[in-house]
Amino acid sequence: WHSSKVIASVNNNEINPNQLKGDVLTLAPYFSINTNPSWTGDFVEAGCHEIADPVTVTLEMMQAQIDGNSPHTSFSSCPGYSDRRSSIAEYLPGQVALANANDMELVAYEGGQHLVASWNNSGIQSQLNSIFTEVNRDPRLEQLYVNYLNTWFGLGGGRFVHFNNEGEPTKDGYWGLLEWEWQNPDGSGGDPFAPKWF
Repeated sequence: WHSSKVIASVNNNEINPNQLKGDVLTLAPYFSINTNPSWTGDFVEAGCHEIADPVTVTLEMMQAQIDGNSPHTSFSSCPGYSDRRSSIAEYLPGQVALANANDMELVAYEGGQHLVASWNNSGIQSQLNSIFTEVNRDPRLEQLYVNYLNTWFGLGGGRFVHFNNEGEPTKDGYWGLLEWEWQNPDGSGGDPFAPKWF
């Protein structure tokens, strides 16, 4: 919807009388889970942070954000969870068609996983951060990234800029491919494994 509005504005002679054209249509196709406490059925409200294996169900939810019918996907291990957003595989074809129709390249100006503990309750935030730290270091995350990039490029996405190469995990997010510059991505030397570095 937003992309269509932007392109309609660019094509509007009153808004853009000189008819300046862009070369690219940009997206930020993050994959994530719903931890927004203002949304019904979020991760905490559904009790997903308290189940026996929250790391596995978090990875499953993130996979659904990539290629599943995520607003309708049910998770037997956490049935109260809901996610109203469309998956990347669902919304990307429309974005590709829109870019192609306007002779533009579809570019991800930033993207990757989006794990942020959006809670003011310090106890819950600490619990989420512990889960997200494990997810960030879990070897299964590598396959999620492979699926993610295959989905992006396979459906017609163009250049992709990951956000970001390195960054220490904090309550504000788990972004970096590496947690620090000289981390051994294979986990040698006592460093945590970096599954996104491949």
